[in-house]
Amino acid sequence: MTTARARPNSSGAPVARRAESKPLRDVLVATDFSPGATAAVERAAILPLSEGARVHLVHVRQGAGAAAGDRDEPAAREALRAEAERLTEIARRAGGRAPASQTYLLVGPVRREIARIARAIDADLVVLGRRGERPIGELLLGSAIDAVLQKTCAPVLVANRAAAGGYRRPLAALKLEAAEGEARIAELAIEIAGPGAEFVAAMHAYAIPFETRMTIDLASHELVGYRAAYADEAVARLRRRLASVDAPGAGLRLSARPRPAAEAILKEASDVDADLIAVGSRGRAGVSRLLLGSVAEAVVRGASCDVLVTRPDAPPPAAGLSRPRRARPGIGRAPRLS
Repeated sequence: MTTARARPNSSGAPVARRAESKPLRDVLVATDFSPGATAAVERAAILPLSEGARVHLVHVRQGAGAAAGDRDEPAAREALRAEAERLTEIARRAGGRAPASQTYLLVGPVRREIARIARAIDADLVVLGRRGERPIGELLLGSAIDAVLQKTCAPVLVANRAAAGGYRRPLAALKLEAAEGEARIAELAIEIAGPGAEFVAAMHAYAIPFETRMTIDLASHELVGYRAAYADEAVARLRRRLASVDAPGAGLRLSARPRPAAEAILKEASDVDADLIAVGSRGRAGVSRLLLGSVAEAVVRGASCDVLVTRPDAPPPAAGLSRPRRARPGIGRAPRLS
């Protein structure tokens, strides 16, 4: 296997942050009050939010036909209030300004309601826990990510473990074959990590053209050279694609690995000890179970760290998405917490 790496900002060229970067002002956290959802709330509390930001906490009940384990309405409302108070306390302990919070108790299919509330508040980010309390948690997670990516422009952050602090070593995985938008994956990783990151790693998983033929036609030392040259070219292309991206700390660390892509991403994450993986999804819109894409899905399921999923090619949100239905009048708008 050939893995090519480059020193941080080794080109020596000045870089500039893209002007269209949007600060995190409205963050949606979906909770089912499970340990996985607890990790999502903890992570939201210490994100680098903009001044005046608001964190929206939502719990979705499935109504009369709800599965066993669903909390009744008063209990769910009280649990949401407790989560909002805990979010405020975590933010204050972390030394930051506690964001304003809003709670919502909704009724309906979980993935649909999460997507609707994300659209209604124009969420900049949706945070989900990796492991829910129900046996179908893995399937529900994938379908919820699908719904958010399909119905909104908001990226989805999957909290896979307890938040010990801000992200220090994010890894952005880019697909250089894509015509545009891939640099946004790295920009999002930088925004989510904030100024405290040690470095930002960026990688590309490449396929070597005609490799099977080359193994026949070339001597072993020639094949090694051919692979190394292709890996170096992949890193050079990655550097050109990210020329306008400014990274904190030690800057960008670039690398390229041969495919399979998901395997390459997870190995790179292990090598750099990444605490966040940012990956794009260019799945087939309109086919919900395929939207997330095989690479993004494999990374979400296989990563030991948090994963940020976005659609670099996201179109404007579909028009006409109705506002979420409340469990009853007044439930969706909780009292403001001091």
